[in-house]
Amino acid sequence: MEKSLINNRKKNLIRKLRKMQRRVREFMDGKTKMPAMHVSYKQKVIIPSIQLALSRIADGSYGRCLGCGSDMNNLRLLIRPEATHCGACSTIRSRLD
Repeated sequence: MEKSLINNRKKNLIRKLRKMQRRVREFMDGKTKMPAMHVSYKQKVIIPSIQLALSRIADGSYGRCLGCGSDMNNLRLLIRPEATHCGACSTIRSRLD
């Protein structure tokens, strides 16, 4: 994946991470009303997945599927930049859950 594309994804991931962290803080401070289930999901799933994507950018493994090791489709990463698995592996994982 080309460097400019990765840098763009990194900026978007950082922006998304900050937004999620801000929403959780606002909820904890009582500044916003949000179902606790949504806050919990953001804390346990969304934020860690974004952090993992950022660490994968740093170590050079971003864009490779953790399941099969192939390069992920750029469209998939554009839609879900924190994705860790290609479409095929994601489908298999969802059927196993």
